[in-house]
Amino acid sequence: SRDVRIGVKVPDMIEEFLQAKAQDQASESYLTGLRQTLRRFATAFPGEITHVQSNDIDRWLRSYQVSPVTRNSMLRCVKVFFSFAKTRSYLPRTEASAAELVSLVKTGDTTTEIFQPDELQKILLAAPRTAIPVLAIGGFAGLRAAEIERLDWSAVDLERRIITLRADQAKTASRRI
Repeated sequence: SRDVRIGVKVPDMIEEFLQAKAQDQASESYLTGLRQTLRRFATAFPGEITHVQSNDIDRWLRSYQVSPVTRNSMLRCVKVFFSFAKTRSYLPRTEASAAELVSLVKTGDTTTEIFQPDELQKILLAAPRTAIPVLAIGGFAGLRAAEIERLDWSAVDLERRIITLRADQAKTASRRI
């Protein structure tokens, strides 16, 4: 369409996208995942974004011998990038992008491991001192690893025996106690 900026190369757009995400204060772990995936993408697709086809993206993803979960994560990074490209008029806003046409891979049911008290006790006794708070919070409070990384000690109230997870620290984006 007429409003699309022509001639913009994928690597240049990726750097612009990563800068925007950093300015938006995306978490460092999210930025790291975006950087790793999208810089690989830029190497595979050095040309114009308008020339990238969905079957090319699918073939590129399949070239990595990774688990379905990892492949889906990589695809999500590419989809967010293509969505950004639409907002910046590098792709037509009214058409599905090449990334949107690639489907996520079906992943098998995952089972969450639940440790018995004696098993967790063995882990805690064998762990280095510095790892005990992380293991205890994960084991007893049920926080995700990424949520624990975002915590600081001000969130832990030992007297009341609660941990307050702010909305910006939680995967679900809602405050939890």
